[in-house]
Amino acid sequence: MESANRAVRLPVRVAAGGIPFVVEEVLRTLLERLPASVIPGRSDVLAELAVPTVLRDVVLRRLCSLDDAAREILGAAAVIGMAPDDGVLAEVTERGPAQIARALGQAQAVGLLHEEDGRCRFRHALARQIVYESVAVSGRRWLHLRTARALESVAGPRPVARLAHHFRLAGQTTEFVGNAEAAADTALSHGNDATAARFLLQALEIGELPRELRVRLAVKLGRVAVDGLAHAQAVPILERLLATEPLPAPLRGELRFALGRLLRQQGEARAGYLQIEGAIDDLADRPALLGRALAVLAAPETVVNRHVSEHTARCEQAEEASRRSGDRDVDIAVRIARASLLLEQGDPGSWRLIDDLLRDDGLRSAPKEHARACLNWAQGALHIGRLERAQGLLTEGRQAADQAEYLRVADVVELVTAAVDRAAGRWEGLEHRLRPLEGAAATFAAGSLDSRLMRGALLAATGPAEEAVAGLGEVIAIAERVGAVWPLISARMTLSRLLLTLDDAVGAVGQATAGLDQVRAKGNWV
Repeated sequence: MESANRAVRLPVRVAAGGIPFVVEEVLRTLLERLPASVIPGRSDVLAELAVPTVLRDVVLRRLCSLDDAAREILGAAAVIGMAPDDGVLAEVTERGPAQIARALGQAQAVGLLHEEDGRCRFRHALARQIVYESVAVSGRRWLHLRTARALESVAGPRPVARLAHHFRLAGQTTEFVGNAEAAADTALSHGNDATAARFLLQALEIGELPRELRVRLAVKLGRVAVDGLAHAQAVPILERLLATEPLPAPLRGELRFALGRLLRQQGEARAGYLQIEGAIDDLADRPALLGRALAVLAAPETVVNRHVSEHTARCEQAEEASRRSGDRDVDIAVRIARASLLLEQGDPGSWRLIDDLLRDDGLRSAPKEHARACLNWAQGALHIGRLERAQGLLTEGRQAADQAEYLRVADVVELVTAAVDRAAGRWEGLEHRLRPLEGAAATFAAGSLDSRLMRGALLAATGPAEEAVAGLGEVIAIAERVGAVWPLISARMTLSRLLLTLDDAVGAVGQATAGLDQVRAKGNWV
């Protein structure tokens, strides 16, 4: 987590202008809102923070020292951005270059602005926020609209992200939605799923959208939310759309597949699996998407009440869909699923498939897929007792995630690292490291049960036993509710062994019997 904390401190320090007490207060507030691993990719949250009172007083005193014209121009500058362009500022305020220069010079003289790369910019984000809030609400709306109109006339690529921002705050919903969708498309083309998801979520918050537009935005959201850390916000939107809109089968299938993946990531194993199962028939004429959906259903360690033979059949169907699609990326995804299926069954042939994939340029050129595959295989290797392979796969998965700046798997990396350390006997401080992965702020809710299971197993070995019994019982209850087979069976067996040491033979036999029944139903004795 130290690397994540270092990454947090840089944007916070920039925003707070390096003022120690402001840095401390901003950092504390950020960590109350988001996990440390997410903050480096969410610079937008800085603009939403309450400004420390002492800093507000200092900035407002400096602002009041300016004359009326300079205050008006600086207020417009705060609406435009951290480093307002002189030309845009002149157009927004309808002032001449000399007046703009004089106002910016005054603001720089009192320490509200400074020069950087030949341009004036606010000293820090919080100072800009204070100046921004000094402008009346109606005046801010008007300035945002004028800024948007000025940006529309700027030469070069259309600045859709900035236009979306200004049109939204100007209350111009039609222009905002159009630019937000374009900004999401641009972000997605650069591999920035998190930013794309945020723009789409903002657009879908608009109450009165034409049906066709709402469906189009929701489909795009479904495609990006899985990797965009927008799971909780996206799920109700997709659920509502599927429940209320008559959709053509291929579109309905795509949305159900997306919803199923999001539910699985939130820890709702059974609900997610059923959504994806329900999407299969609708995807019959879309072999690429069908192959990916079937590949997810091939994973044997996820859900109860599905025999391993069913997972094998799904994998074979995925391979057929992949051949029909002719899509190399789908082929990679299905081969990953086949390797994972064999690995979880302890089949030695899985290692040949894994090694072939790790050498495949197709996988190595897709760092997010590469990271996910390595982390999943590392967990599978631990499930069957192959610690050395798990350690190697974890190292490669972490490197791929770092290369892709893949924030969504930050908690997964921490989880697998903890699992490897537990298996290797490196227990010092491990329980403390596991606790943040169980909380509501965790970015990968599906990993929360694994973390709870590990902590329960540690307590079963080290004590206190009563806390271990309670923790493992909680894992069992949650896993039964969500239908998650892996932590459920393992938690039952761990609790059974612990109850035997506590002379509770009846409880031990009950847990072992229930666990064996579930193993028998799954058919995966490894």
